[in-house]
Amino acid sequence: MRGSITDYGLRITSRGESPTRQKVFVLILFVASVISCSNSDTPDEHLISTYADVIIARESSTDWNDVRIRTDSVLKMHAYDRQDFEEDLRDMGRKPKTFKAFYDSVSQRIARMRDTTSS
Repeated sequence: MRGSITDYGLRITSRGESPTRQKVFVLILFVASVISCSNSDTPDEHLISTYADVIIARESSTDWNDVRIRTDSVLKMHAYDRQDFEEDLRDMGRKPKTFKAFYDSVSQRIARMRDTTSS
């Protein structure tokens, strides 16, 4: 077929279609490719920072009530509510490659935090 794309079940013909319609289609393809490329295996820096601070807060006391208060304070400081934070952690757990990168990043962040406080 002259002037058409059929490899993926899409058909654009240059005859009888307006240039605007073709431009819209190209724009949709571009946006879809950008969105798919942005779903990488890189964990969210905001979640890494928050979770590292939560772990430090949990390790700072053995009193359960004190730990809960400190954890809530950390979540508030990072603009999270508990439900959204837990949902983001669950989402991270659903992506094995991203979760490994997340876990490694949190571990490194905690190690750096401990090094700066012990110096």
